[in-house]
This record gives sequence, C-alpha cells and structure tokens, in this order.
Amino acid sequence: MKKILQSFGKTSSGETYAFLEFICTHKKLRSIKTIQNYQHLQKVDLSYNNLTSLKYLSGLKYLTSIIAINNQLTSVLDMKYIPQSLDFVDLSQNQITKIPSL
Repeated sequence: MKKILQSFGKTSSGETYAFLEFICTHKKLRSIKTIQNYQHLQKVDLSYNNLTSLKYLSGLKYLTSIIAINNQLTSVLDMKYIPQSLDFVDLSQNQITKIPSL
C-alpha cells in the first residue's frame, strides 16, 4: 500500500493531513470500491488495469486528476458526482465508443 498511496499532505481545509495521490497501475484491478475510504485524494492513476467503472470515485470531492488509461471502461465518468475541482481526465485506450455531453 505504501507505493500506492503517495503524497502525504494537508487536506483542503488545512486542518489535518491525508494521502493526496493514489497510483495503482498494472495491477489487474477489477474494482476500486475501497478507494472511497480516502476522501481527500486529489490525483488518481488507475492505468493498465481491468476496470469497467469509475463509479467509486464519486465521493472524492477534491479530485483534480483522473488517469485510467487502458482499462475496460465503456462510458465516460460514470460517477454520480463529478467534482468541480476536476481539471484533467485521461481515459484513452479504453472501450469508449460514445462521449455524452457532460
């Protein structure tokens, strides 16, 4: 887990510290349900896995970057809530055939 959770820093409120980056590539992941436990993450890299959904990123309201290159995703950001702070997304090399208006 030490190599996956990175960049330990102050949360957006500045009152506590938390892990800010989750980098988990080439692990054959099929689910990221437990990522919800790290609510202060700002950057997530899930490239080269077997993910079919990013819905569990919905509760991460401080996300600025999502990288999920080369997975099995068929839709763009299938999250209930897309953070306002999100400014970079790379979903290249997936199974996405249609991009709806966001």
